[in-house]
Amino acid sequence: MDKIQLIEKFFLYLLKFSYLLPVVLFLYYFFRKNVRDKKLIPLIVYSSFFFLLNIFFDTIVSKKLVTPAVYNFLFTLVEYLFFAVLLGLGYIKNKTFVKTVLICSILFVGFDFIHFLTTKPGLIDSIAVGVSTLLIFFYIFYYIFLELRNEDKEVSLVSQYTFWVALGILIYLAGTFFFNLLIDLLPKEQIREYWYITYIFDIIKNIFFTIAIFVHIRQANKKPQIKAQKTNEPFLNFL
Repeated sequence: MDKIQLIEKFFLYLLKFSYLLPVVLFLYYFFRKNVRDKKLIPLIVYSSFFFLLNIFFDTIVSKKLVTPAVYNFLFTLVEYLFFAVLLGLGYIKNKTFVKTVLICSILFVGFDFIHFLTTKPGLIDSIAVGVSTLLIFFYIFYYIFLELRNEDKEVSLVSQYTFWVALGILIYLAGTFFFNLLIDLLPKEQIREYWYITYIFDIIKNIFFTIAIFVHIRQANKKPQIKAQKTNEPFLNFL
């Protein structure tokens, strides 16, 4: 085993188990602290799904349960749908933003199916990945714009767990964008030599998802205290 293979194997190992970080933290608060919040379920389902996918990837490939083309198509589609839910369809209350994400998602699903059925498969679905990445970028920047524009927020942007989810996705997609876009144009030797770098951005994303869970639970615990303080204040206005 050469040095590149050793490095790639090391980062792949870290990547697989980094998906467990949000799940473990969520389960800790769920069972030990009795904190249960349905808003975190999509994040936990995402982390669990891709952890299992990474664990059983070799089995899927060796037994040829699906062709590489079908696997790439499904991976791109499922990852996009998870990110769309995490950013727009599950957490954000702005109706315009939700409708925008919903319409764009329907259009993307249709495009992805047509692209899959009409194009020759490559190492990955570069075009579909590029389109999905640009859409997710748009959702993230639009979400941040709406949050900065909202002056009625009681907490800062960095104190919201949705910000850390969005930041994790942004770093992951930005870091892997050109790798995914140019993979079919690069020699296989270069792909093999540098592909492990994409694992690093994936690991960072999972770390930020873990931070998001911590931030959300911390904010949720603060709200009852704030309400209690407000209700205990004496009413001194006799006029």
